This record gives sequence, structure tokens and C-alpha cells, in this order.
Amino acid sequence: FSYSCKFQNALSCFERALDINYLSKSQWGVSISKSIISYNVNNVQGMINIGIQNSSEALKIAEESGDAYSKAGACLSHGVSLFYKGFLDEAEKKRYVTVKFLEGLIQWKKEQLNGLTELKATASSPGKRAKMYSSTRAKSSPRAFDL
Repeated sequence: FSYSCKFQNALSCFERALDINYLSKSQWGVSISKSIISYNVNNVQGMINIGIQNSSEALKIAEESGDAYSKAGACLSHGVSLFYKGFLDEAEKKRYVTVKFLEGLIQWKKEQLNGLTELKATASSPGKRAKMYSSTRAKSSPRAFDL
């Protein structure tokens, strides 16, 4: 809806998602929902102060959760809000942090895909498969990418 300039409809949907995440006590979900509201509703309507407030809250919640995905989304959303407000230096810092989080997530996904490839190759050997899974799982967690 937000890409069609139906901002009230978009906000209603995003707020429903936010409520669901609050009720389920999902910190990363609350953070992502607030980031989306800031990025796709507040900022594009010119409500930059509200966008900064939502993205700031999203960033704080993401940092508390320790989740790399929500941190990347919150940093991106907050950086865009800061950019629209004219705080270019701060926006650039958030962009840099966002890139670092995303690089970490990409590396984590690569490790997971490599593990799946190896798992397929060793499917005939249950002992090898169990050993490979436990070692891959132990070393590749998205929480490892905290800055």
C-alpha cells in the first residue's frame, strides 16, 4: 500500500504486524515492524521526526535483542530518517554499520548453504552428517555479528 501512496492502509497493516509482535514478545519482530513503519510510511510522507522516533526505538529494541537481521533493518531505517532530516554524517555512519551487519549475515548464510551442500554429499553416512551439523551449528550464529 505504501508504494501506491495509500499510507493509511499501509500503516494499518504494519501496525497490525507490530501488535502481533508485541503480543508474541518478539523483540526482533517489533524492531522490524517499527523500521518498516519509519521507512515506508513516516519518512515518505515527510513526517521525519516521527520516522526518527520510530527508527530510534527500532534500533534500541534490535540492540537489546541481539538479532543481527533486525539491527541491519533498524540501522538502515534510522540512517534514512537521519538523511531526510539532513544529518548526513550520522546517516553515513548508520549506512556503514548496516553494510557491516549485512556482510555478516551474508557470510552466515554462506556457511549455512555450505553446510547444506556438505550434508547432501554425506547423506549416506549418518555419523558424518551428525558431526558436520553440530560443528556448523556451533560456529555460525547470526548473533556473532555484533559490532
